[in-house]
Amino acid sequence: MTVSASLAPSHRHAVRVQPRTNKMAFMANTSNSNQLRDFVREQYRLWNEGRFADLIASYQSIAPNGLTLEYVGRGVLPDGWKALQDMCDTFGATIRIEVLELIVNGDEAAAYAINNQTLADGGLKATPSIDLYRLKDGKLECRYFHA
Repeated sequence: MTVSASLAPSHRHAVRVQPRTNKMAFMANTSNSNQLRDFVREQYRLWNEGRFADLIASYQSIAPNGLTLEYVGRGVLPDGWKALQDMCDTFGATIRIEVLELIVNGDEAAAYAINNQTLADGGLKATPSIDLYRLKDGKLECRYFHA
């Protein structure tokens, strides 16, 4: 996938995505990688639909042994479940996420996304992120790189 846009400091830009013809997005195709891939796709869909109770239930289903959230550069949050609820409450009404690329290998996934935030003045702020997921022994670790 080729992204054609200038990531200017204002992040107010249009992103045009052109699919790659030789895409190898899912390499290690194990049942765990399938489960993780399905989960990641579902959580972005539920977020964009504003179905936050279902999103949290999806996290609880895949991570019965714990959830860790980290904003890279700011450290791991002390309570992953509370942080997830706070994320939904704080940003759910204003941000829609466009996933440009999802790669899943074994127990780990990486998503490259654009977070499109509707501002109070009606404008749009597009912020790129790389979201990393690791699923192991019923525990989910999420690491978010935000610009």
